[in-house]
Amino acid sequence: MCMTIPGRVRAVSAGTASVELEGRMREVSTILHPEIEPGDWVIVTAGTILERLDPAEAAFIRAELERAEAAEAASRP
Repeated sequence: MCMTIPGRVRAVSAGTASVELEGRMREVSTILHPEIEPGDWVIVTAGTILERLDPAEAAFIRAELERAEAAEAASRP
């Protein structure tokens, strides 16, 4: 299973963007979203920006993932 998380665009140049995902930088394609700009929140899959997110939606997804991780950690013996 592949899970994607919201990432923040830090820089854009000719067909690629530098996206910060959980503290790591990745170079990804902007072919599906050439209008992407630094500061945008995005979903990346297979090295390509799949979707641009509203900042509130990105925050909600990140909070839910953190909640799920905490619940999983609490259930471990």
